[in-house]
Amino acid sequence: MMSRAIYHSHLSCLLRASLLITVFLNSNYSSFAQEPTTAVITKIRGTKLSILRPNQRKGEPVKPYKSELTRKFDTLLVGADRYSKAGLQFKIRQQIYGGMLVETIPQDAESMYKFPCYGKGSMTIAWAKGGKERACNEGVYIEVSNRKFNQKKQAQANTEQVNSKALVAQDAISDELLIQPGEDHTIIQVLSTEDVIEVIVILGKVSVLPTTGSSVNLKAGQKYSYPSQQIAPFDRQPITQSEDFKQFLDPNSWSSPSPPSQALQTDLEEKQVALGLKNSPSLSPIAQEILDAHNQCRARVGVLPLKWSPQIASKAQEWADHLSRTGEFEHRSGGGSGYGENLAAGGMSPTDLVKMWCDEQNKYDPQTGKCRGNDPFSCYHFTQVVWRQTNELGCGLASHPQWDKVLVCNYDPPGNYSGQRPY
Repeated sequence: MMSRAIYHSHLSCLLRASLLITVFLNSNYSSFAQEPTTAVITKIRGTKLSILRPNQRKGEPVKPYKSELTRKFDTLLVGADRYSKAGLQFKIRQQIYGGMLVETIPQDAESMYKFPCYGKGSMTIAWAKGGKERACNEGVYIEVSNRKFNQKKQAQANTEQVNSKALVAQDAISDELLIQPGEDHTIIQVLSTEDVIEVIVILGKVSVLPTTGSSVNLKAGQKYSYPSQQIAPFDRQPITQSEDFKQFLDPNSWSSPSPPSQALQTDLEEKQVALGLKNSPSLSPIAQEILDAHNQCRARVGVLPLKWSPQIASKAQEWADHLSRTGEFEHRSGGGSGYGENLAAGGMSPTDLVKMWCDEQNKYDPQTGKCRGNDPFSCYHFTQVVWRQTNELGCGLASHPQWDKVLVCNYDPPGNYSGQRPY
């Protein structure tokens, strides 16, 4: 029985690099390639909810499945009582589910969603996989109030308010961020106060474009703060394990009293699989066994489950087959897979092969963040398995002429960076 590890410090510069694109934003909603035609309020909680229409002085009461936002700047307001919230399901023309969901998060500050693609306050936003048939496909504007406002812009805002007779208070001009989703399943949370916006990426990738300056690219497990423009890792597990978030991912919570549409149900189930909250029906028994063994190990240290990547698994299987043909037991030279990589070999089950890596936990010193003893790499299989920033896994299993079978697992993003703790 043998196992070996690969070390990734030579990849750190590449992975830390981010693409910076200078942009100019114009708050013109007609620029969206795919605007929703309707936002239906499908669920509510609490009493501090109302809808404000342009050219109306009094807000309307909100009724689930009967209240809709259909005109530009129709606005849903959710009061600041740490209890009230509302969920919006979007339509594109006659399409029942427009590939986007928004749910406000109860906070001390009021939240607002202004139709079609504009928000303020705290909310969870999810886009389906794809790019052309999603509501607000080019992004959602998020506003943060700023007491040190520009007086000229404030005068313009006041003029617009008089013209539209809108009742939404404009006590300060606002900075805006445009949050654009990637092509894959995407879930973010936005927490906005009078002075700060935090964008938390739970699933997928997004680009954040400030009103002035350069875009910032974020991926799952990263948090962006504006205007400081700081990026930091965060623990997704407290969010994904919360009852509110589980309800957000439950198709039935969006569709009562009618059954959920097939598109909505499929989208949310695929998001649950991607977050490791539900097993994929397409995984083979061996792949599921390997994934479960990893996620049990990660659960013990409180980090989010991995999801299985067929693309990474194909790469891992190529190397496992190579080791099977040659009788070797070694990593790709120079970290050639582009991923983190663990190897194990022996005449045991896939679960027990992964367990060999996890058993190295007793060689890891959580006080120092390093391996115990004289071998500085003796716990590196374990730390790669539980590396917090890693979110995808793919493995290959093959027979081996000397060691019965060999297991190759690749990880994205890779772990074991010098000076960083695994969790």
